[in-house]
Amino acid sequence: MPRLPLLKHPILHYKNKWLHHRCKYAKAPEGAVIEEFNGVRFTFDFALGKMVKSMYFGCYEFETRRIMKKYLKPGGVFIDVGANVGYLSAVAAALVGKTGQVHSFEPVPKYFSYMQQIAELNPKHKIVANNFALGETTGQSYIANHERNPGVNSMVPGFVPKEYTAETLSIWVQRMDEYIQEKKLTHISLVKIDTEGFELPVLLGTSRFFDEHKGNLPPIIAEVTPHAFKLMNRDICELDNFMSGYGYKSYSICGRHRISIKKITAQTNVLFKT
Repeated sequence: MPRLPLLKHPILHYKNKWLHHRCKYAKAPEGAVIEEFNGVRFTFDFALGKMVKSMYFGCYEFETRRIMKKYLKPGGVFIDVGANVGYLSAVAAALVGKTGQVHSFEPVPKYFSYMQQIAELNPKHKIVANNFALGETTGQSYIANHERNPGVNSMVPGFVPKEYTAETLSIWVQRMDEYIQEKKLTHISLVKIDTEGFELPVLLGTSRFFDEHKGNLPPIIAEVTPHAFKLMNRDICELDNFMSGYGYKSYSICGRHRISIKKITAQTNVLFKT
């Protein structure tokens, strides 16, 4: 997920800069190491690249983790759509504790294996790792993997350029509202969606849950990617209309300043809350 400047919040802005400065010059371990933070064990596999180093030194998704700390309390339920190697799922598990639940979705097998390992390393926490994607329609689909960037894997046709596509995998897709009903999830505390342009289909696949819980819907952190809408022959106004129709308002990832979805021109983290 992309970072947003925190210039309107000087203390947070400079703390964020300090964390990234520390990450840039600090020496990271080699290979894969298992570390524990806040009672949760996680495997930092440095062979995956710079992304893991930023996780290790605490500068990864600084703004997103702040929002997670605000909404996730012991006993809470977190849904992580596009979990990748599961770092934010591990952060969430630490926040909701052993009485809470984390439900994560990662369709790419090589990244899902890391998510699965988190569940195995933390048997006293309820971490449910799902090796499939979420979308508007239940059934088979495809996802393209970027050969250089482990964080860029997309179900949007053409999102990953052909010259950078390592492989295209056949995957299973389920609607989120079906999953929530199947697992009998109630009082969801927070949903995070990081699907490289596929955020609209994921949200459309949650409409039945939205219908049933209108007026009491969870906050949602979503990475919004404007250029992906054109690749799907959709319009970003569809996302704005869909979310506002359920009473959601859009905010910058700091959670304090309203933003207009229609005016977003680059990949941006958005907090939707009612």
